[in-house]
Amino acid sequence: MANENIKIPKKIVWSASDRKQTDLGPRAIWGGAIFFAFLIIVEIWTKNYLGFLVMAVILALIIILRNTKPKIHNFEVNDAGIKIDDADYYFIDLSSFWILYDPPLFKDLILKSKKTLSTKIVIPLGQADPVILHRKISEYLPEKEEKKSLIDLIGKLLGI
Repeated sequence: MANENIKIPKKIVWSASDRKQTDLGPRAIWGGAIFFAFLIIVEIWTKNYLGFLVMAVILALIIILRNTKPKIHNFEVNDAGIKIDDADYYFIDLSSFWILYDPPLFKDLILKSKKTLSTKIVIPLGQADPVILHRKISEYLPEKEEKKSLIDLIGKLLGI
């Protein structure tokens, strides 16, 4: 009942990084290196050169993404829509939303677009209050549950 007395502001503004940089210990790094080395050796031994190429590309992507610094983005929810840095996403172009709140890994606002090419927009909540965000956005969009995928979980655990 106390939540119903909270006044919803005209606009909600917050900043958050695009991903959380997780600190992997030396055991995790060595374990991953040994695992990938084993997979690469198996691929070469079985003469599966395409598999070797895929493993090499995956390893290179993980190394590149782990070594790039997360960027800080500015977010704003107002009566017209949602603004991410300089890009505007109007409520009229969005079909639904879901707040995936399962700390410490998942604190995201997920928007479904009506456009066919950009169907899902994931916005990190950072320090934004998910209750106030939910009440503000639910005035304009229906809520539709989004499930956590295995790829999302692996990406969050690896910090990529």
